[in-house]
Amino acid sequence: MIKLPNLDDQNYADIVEAAKRRIPVIFPEWTDFNEHDPGITMIELFAWLKEMQQYYLNRISDKSYENMLRLLGTEVYSSAPAEASVCFGEGSAPEKVTRGSTARAKDGTVFTAYEDFRRSPFIRGSVYMENPDGFVDITGISTGGDTTFFPFGDKLNSEGCRLYIKLEDIDKARFFDGITLHFLVSDKCRVKRNPVGSAGCTPRDIVWEYSTAGDFAPCEVISDSTYALSFSGAVTLRTGNDIAPCRREGLPEGIWLRCRLTYCGCEDMPQLRMIYTNEIKLSQRRTDAAYMDFVLGEDIVVRDMLAAGGMCFVMLRDANGWQYIQDAPIEKTPDGVKVNMAAYSDLAAADGEPDVRVVYCTEDFGRTKMFMSSDGLPCQQFDFDADGQLLVSDIRIMVCDREDSREPRWREYSCIESMELAGPYDRCFSYDAERRRLVFGDNENGEAPPRGIENIMIISCAATKGAGGNLPPGSLTEIECGSEIYAVSQYDSCRGGMDRESFRHAMDRMKLSLSECTRAVTAEDYRTLALRTPGLRIADAKAVSGAAANELGAAGIAGDNNEVSLVVLPFSSSRFPMPDKRFLAAVQEHIENYRLITTKVDVVAPVYVKIDISADMVCDTREVQQAKRRSEEAIRSLLSVYGKDGRTRFGEPVGESDIITAICSVDGILSVKRLNISTEMHGCSRDRYGRLVIPYNAIAYCGEVSLNVTEP
Repeated sequence: MIKLPNLDDQNYADIVEAAKRRIPVIFPEWTDFNEHDPGITMIELFAWLKEMQQYYLNRISDKSYENMLRLLGTEVYSSAPAEASVCFGEGSAPEKVTRGSTARAKDGTVFTAYEDFRRSPFIRGSVYMENPDGFVDITGISTGGDTTFFPFGDKLNSEGCRLYIKLEDIDKARFFDGITLHFLVSDKCRVKRNPVGSAGCTPRDIVWEYSTAGDFAPCEVISDSTYALSFSGAVTLRTGNDIAPCRREGLPEGIWLRCRLTYCGCEDMPQLRMIYTNEIKLSQRRTDAAYMDFVLGEDIVVRDMLAAGGMCFVMLRDANGWQYIQDAPIEKTPDGVKVNMAAYSDLAAADGEPDVRVVYCTEDFGRTKMFMSSDGLPCQQFDFDADGQLLVSDIRIMVCDREDSREPRWREYSCIESMELAGPYDRCFSYDAERRRLVFGDNENGEAPPRGIENIMIISCAATKGAGGNLPPGSLTEIECGSEIYAVSQYDSCRGGMDRESFRHAMDRMKLSLSECTRAVTAEDYRTLALRTPGLRIADAKAVSGAAANELGAAGIAGDNNEVSLVVLPFSSSRFPMPDKRFLAAVQEHIENYRLITTKVDVVAPVYVKIDISADMVCDTREVQQAKRRSEEAIRSLLSVYGKDGRTRFGEPVGESDIITAICSVDGILSVKRLNISTEMHGCSRDRYGRLVIPYNAIAYCGEVSLNVTEP
């Protein structure tokens, strides 16, 4: 480790004394060293300045830490807004809701719709489940959001199980363009499913069908963000023109969508909380200014409630840059603005790129914060205290040329993390979140804005509460679109809100990243990476070398040191979880990205070894049956598939001492006189310590337990 020099090695008295000792050498005529002498006063003043400079030179500033973190590839996270999903009631949804509509929580937290909403072309009606015993109406529990249900049963067997969703009040003009259903999935498993990512696989196969006059026909799946009902999300389908009502015994007549499993997988069955339509997504941000670009010749229509209720500016781009069109004809509409730029077609650049820009903002922002004046000097800073945490990724600025320019034009300035990253001619700025200031360049690191009055314009700006926007379900109850207010329901928590990260936290994150597993070398590396396989719910994994696997009785293993056997266990409600071919192939494909080039990896399934136990115990309590029951529970817990500590006992020998310890941990049990451990599985043996040795990919589980109580 490099030892940093101590630059602050003198105090004030030492500096003054050292300076006085130099006086006779430099100026012998100076003989009065008392404090009343003006020269001594000057020495004391500069000694104080020197002490302060040494103090700061000996310290590393927060900005320096951030720059060093950036050199190491670690960026300090900026603030991020929380995301929320709300839905309208079936049959009560408005025809449309324009982007920029807002929902406000009781504490004043504002959420904004970042996309237009249009009512679903159908109403979701009744919901039925089909099982071998017939149909079950689950409409009530599938709409409340409080009760969970298994649409295909809770066992890994979907034979005869189907989910039916009735479609009512169909708008045929839009229906065949695509229909969307939203699913709220419940995931209460101890082991969470890994994010799917770009290479993840779905744990099961689902087929969607629609009713015809005769039977059901397959739907075209346009998108499925639920990954076969594994995560909360939406499924968008397209039906054929032959969709028609059908009727079955126990199922009311109507147009139905049917969902069935063609492959259940090896993990768990889907568990749902709710099926609904008419969802609108919100972001916890308060937008003060925004803009939209257009190509001259197309309809210039801005549909945004911010534009409808705020100030608007129109800019036109020609061959020299952007210019402000003061007298542009702007027509306000209930959901935005329209601009007619036909009279300016001869002035536009007309190069195929956007040449019309509509900037819109709130009245207050446009009059007080939108424009700033530059003095033309380097290192200009402007106070910009947004109400909340500024979203740096959303801020955009334009700067106009000097006032005395023949044809002044507006230029775009981009936001960067630090001005030290900019070149001398880069048009950019940065935002100092601690001091809440906009910082411009000095002509060495970033171009300084030219001089002008109100020649700096903020064209995009939004603020958020960060982590304060992560509100619980039910916080948002209505959404405001202009003068209209609509009731909505929020069934899931707001997620994703994050405050700006401190550089100290970023340093800790960087240190942790140094120890993050990025290459499979050791057995623990293989386990760690296998547990991260995208899209899977993996309970545990264990890797052993080929030689070790051969020694542990694994038939068919070559035994070379460059071969690794990786046994993986899925998390499931089954008594004996077993990975299937798809599960093993997904882990194999994932681990191939991390293994050493000279190593061969074989991903295998576990085997289960039944262990029968009989014992004679000494008990000093009258509650003999209760002691026997608790002793059996302790044994079964010890030999559980997933393990008490979350680590599965892959290939671990079963020793008498472990069993005896588990039994004697029960209150009332004094000792164990006799203990017998047996198994009928071939390939198991006893070692010199008397332990039962099982194969490396085996899991011992408790079979029959026979416990007898004897007198002390």
